[in-house]
Amino acid sequence: MFKKGILVAGVLILSAGMAFATINAANFNDSKAEADIMITGTITDEETDAPVPFAKIKVNDLGTATVTNENGRFNYSGLEPGSYTLKIDADGYETYETQVEVSEEGAIVHIEMNPIE
Repeated sequence: MFKKGILVAGVLILSAGMAFATINAANFNDSKAEADIMITGTITDEETDAPVPFAKIKVNDLGTATVTNENGRFNYSGLEPGSYTLKIDADGYETYETQVEVSEEGAIVHIEMNPIE
């Protein structure tokens, strides 16, 4: 009888743990989906089509920024759907500003920068 009681108690504890894990997994997936909304893009030279490395992309609406990698690519994550103004600065190029609409799937942009002559 004692072994049966331990078995029942073990099953109840295991079931409660699984229910808790399922609830937390659902909450994690919801928050992860929001955090995965991002603007992904590339920045290139308008004349040569070469990537523009280390350009600063500022999201004016949030007051934060990111930088392109050596291939001119960038990701800006943690966004909510909506409209954002991007301001791009890079050495040797004119400042570029654009409006980007971000859906629940995010947004992909390709920006061509004008070299300063």
